[in-house]
Amino acid sequence: MNKATKDLSELLQGSYCKTILIGGKVYVMKAPSIKVITRAAKHLSLVSVSKDFTISEIMQAVSEHSENIAKGLSYLVVGDVDDYEARSQEVYEAMISGTHEELYAAFLVAFELIAGRDFFGLCQLAMELAQMITKPRS
Repeated sequence: MNKATKDLSELLQGSYCKTILIGGKVYVMKAPSIKVITRAAKHLSLVSVSKDFTISEIMQAVSEHSENIAKGLSYLVVGDVDDYEARSQEVYEAMISGTHEELYAAFLVAFELIAGRDFFGLCQLAMELAQMITKPRS
């Protein structure tokens, strides 16, 4: 099975995930549901950057909003579980000790998961594959 097929299969099964490293600890973020995205967005939306941002502007935003980023990321790591608030608080307390660079990298990974960049790329590959398979031979 090629990588695109494997990634698409994992995404559709809900097992698609990304790993992040913050404060010397590895966390796994699975593709979030809408409910989890709204929980995280409550905190991540407080981080404002201009449309034409530079890396230094993002690093400044990360340093100013590290608490909001760590809280938003904690919701994404915990996912949709019954006691998400208590678990999220535990993860947040561990994440807040991370560096600004680690939070920045994790923020970008979270954005990719939420935006679904990988998902749409995989869908495009799946459509192209389907077209190749169904295309009549000349």
